[in-house]
Formats: sequence, structure tokens, C-alpha cells
Amino acid sequence: MDHRITLLNRLADAVSPEYFRSDGGGSHYYTYAWFHGPVCVYVGKGADKRSLEFVVSLDYNTPDAHEYVARYFEELEPFYVASRLTSTAAFAIEHHLIGHFKRRSEGGTLFNVAPGHLPQPPVSGETLSYSTAERAAIPPGTEPLSKQQYAFYVETFDDRGNVIGRQDAVTYWRNFRIALKNEQAQRA
Repeated sequence: MDHRITLLNRLADAVSPEYFRSDGGGSHYYTYAWFHGPVCVYVGKGADKRSLEFVVSLDYNTPDAHEYVARYFEELEPFYVASRLTSTAAFAIEHHLIGHFKRRSEGGTLFNVAPGHLPQPPVSGETLSYSTAERAAIPPGTEPLSKQQYAFYVETFDDRGNVIGRQDAVTYWRNFRIALKNEQAQRA
């Protein structure tokens, strides 16, 4: 078994069972983790296609994370840590994962900006089961850093701080990836 799945299952199982009680909000959430080889670079929780936001949305995360995604997109692997969760359980697992891997600002490996939120566990309720970790797939045709919800531009400056260029961020990151691939091809 993939050592990352073993680790993710162990970390999810370490969260207190009281977080896995029904909270009345349904159990359609999941927690996810993005790995670059053996290194976890992002964790989150959500529903539907939320796990893709780390690699496709320019309104999500930081410029450092965007550069990392642009450079290593083909090498990144998503995992579902646990699914069929309540919102409370998803938050608790995400918080535990961030505490384990730590954010880059804390000397860790995660691009996560926020420390995660640890909610109060439900006082009572039926104990729910959840699905364990599994490798996920990036849907075919997914373009890294291709989603732009708001007007977002990257400006370039001269050495005096004057704006000398302005480009929409989707085009900027696409051009960055093309230039990077050309550079890598020239080295080979």
C-alpha cells in the first residue's frame, strides 16, 4: 500500500471520535491532500470539486503556491483523506493534518495560509463511519491556474518601481509554464 495512504489513514484515525457524530448538516464533505512525491504541499476540506481549487484557481492561495503549481503541476497528486464526512469532522481532520504537516510559515511543507479551524464537536448524535484514504485523479483536461473569478492581473516593474507591463494572471501563468518547459527542454 502507498505509504501516503497509510499515513493519511493514521492521521484521520487520530482525530477524536466525538467529531464523527452526526451534526445535522449531512455527510457529503471530504478532506483532501495534495502531494508532490512524498511531500504533502496542501490540505483542505470541501464538497463537489473543491479539491481542484488549489491547482486551478487564481483566487485561491498565494503567488508562491501559484508558481509552485505552474512549475510542478504534472508531478502533483491529490488524495482523498476521508469522505462521507460531516462539516465538523472535515474541519477537525483538516486542522489535524495542518498541525501534523505544518504550514510553510511555521517551517512545514504546506502552502496553506490559514491554520485551520477546530470546531466544537457535536454534543450528541449518531456516530458515523467514513471512507478511508484513497488516491484521487485529476480530471482529464484540467488546466492549472486556469480559473479566474475576479479580475486579477500580474504587473511587472522596472528597477524604479514603475509598472512596465500588465497581464491577466491566467495568461501570465500559462506563459510561465511554457517558458519553463522550453527551458527544461533546452537543458535536456
